[in-house]
Amino acid sequence: MQKFHRLAALGAMATLTVALAACGSSGMTSSGAATAAPTVAPANANANQIVLEVGPGGKYAINSETVTRDRLPTRLKEIYDPRPEKIIFVKGSQGVKYADIIDAMDVARGSGVKVIGIPPKDTPGGPGATK
Repeated sequence: MQKFHRLAALGAMATLTVALAACGSSGMTSSGAATAAPTVAPANANANQIVLEVGPGGKYAINSETVTRDRLPTRLKEIYDPRPEKIIFVKGSQGVKYADIIDAMDVARGSGVKVIGIPPKDTPGGPGATK
C-alpha cells in the first residue's frame, strides 16, 4: 500500500512538473509544496466553460460575476457541485501577483474543481489582442 502512495505521488509530481514547465514555472511553491497542474485552453473551448479571473487588489470574477475573496469558495462550490465536468480556467490580470493566482487555484481545488486550465496570453496582433 505504501508503494502505491509513493508511485501515485511520483506520478502526480511528474505531471505537475511537465505541465508547469510548459507554463514557465518550477511547479513548486517557495515552501516546496507542489502547485496544481494547469492545462491550456483549446482554441475551440466549450461555451459552458467557467473562467475565474484574478484581478489586482484581491478582486475576483467568475464568468464576469464579481465575487469577494470570502465568498469565492462558497460560490465555486455552488457552481461545481451539480456539474459533471469539474474544469475551470484561471486567468490573471496583468500585474497580479503569482501568489494570488496560486491562491485562487487552491480555492478552486478545495471547492471541487478537478482540472485547472490557464488560457494562453494574448499575443500582439494575434486573435483577441486589443489595439
